[in-house]
Amino acid sequence: MRYLKFRIRNFKGIKDTEIDLRSSTGANVFTLVGLNESGKTTILEALYSFSPDHRTRTLRGAESKNDAEAAKERLLRHLLARFTGEISVEATLSVSIDDKKAIAQTIKEDDGYTVDPADIPDTFTLKRADKFERGDYIETIKSFDFKISGKKKGGRKVKLIENTDPGVYYSLWIYAPDIAYHDSFIFDFPKRIYLTKRAGVSDWVYRKMFEDVLATGRVAYSLEDITRLIKNEKYKTSWIDFFTAWSVEDDKNRIQQIIDQASETITDTVFGKWNKIFDENVDGKEISVQFGVEKGRVFDRSTKTYLDVNDHDL
Repeated sequence: MRYLKFRIRNFKGIKDTEIDLRSSTGANVFTLVGLNESGKTTILEALYSFSPDHRTRTLRGAESKNDAEAAKERLLRHLLARFTGEISVEATLSVSIDDKKAIAQTIKEDDGYTVDPADIPDTFTLKRADKFERGDYIETIKSFDFKISGKKKGGRKVKLIENTDPGVYYSLWIYAPDIAYHDSFIFDFPKRIYLTKRAGVSDWVYRKMFEDVLATGRVAYSLEDITRLIKNEKYKTSWIDFFTAWSVEDDKNRIQQIIDQASETITDTVFGKWNKIFDENVDGKEISVQFGVEKGRVFDRSTKTYLDVNDHDL
């Protein structure tokens, strides 16, 4: 399942805007460029609110809130006493045949309806709307935008399912990609990111971001394409012997070529958008990604220290 676009209405300072993620290149990396206080952070918060990644929620120290508590945080403070209407986020998604089969199975197991996967459209929109009346929270309505029929277990007739059926909505929403959001990258971005899962280092957010960059290049790569090169059995040796083998094999150059493509992807994405929005030529600038290797280590619980091992990190 893949997000195609979002529509955001009455979310904090956003009156009505659409974020179109469709791209001829199928990019997974997008940039928001704008002046300070122009609403970039609010857009990110709105997208994140639709399907928040639980690990990011933990990382940001955010607590789970019920619908009413969450809805009130989306309302502008000066409208607390008079806002009447809906605060809504709509997500349009594309689904594969396998997605449809999985969704139909989940609807059957969790909501008791037997539906035909073919009745689920290739694209559909999910909407979460928080209703207010003169500043008072009324309810949160979650809906989907297509008609689908199903038969309850033991029932004789096929019936049209309400597009606000909570079980069916959840069966659709649960397959929507989680959205990770960390609002302090500019301050806390680490000096290095370990592509291998190094003991004692928790940088999965940044690793996931880099994986999206890899998947967007001229040739699509995954983190596994890189890490399997250094995790090869031939490199599971002492640190000195590792460098001897590393210097004569082609794996270092192969990784360098993948990293160079990542640099190119980031440069084109960031400065390409800058040129388009501000009509400025910044073609002479580039963002360079570099890589290195470090001696492998594991955490010893008995001594509460890190011990060197012959399985090295990138």
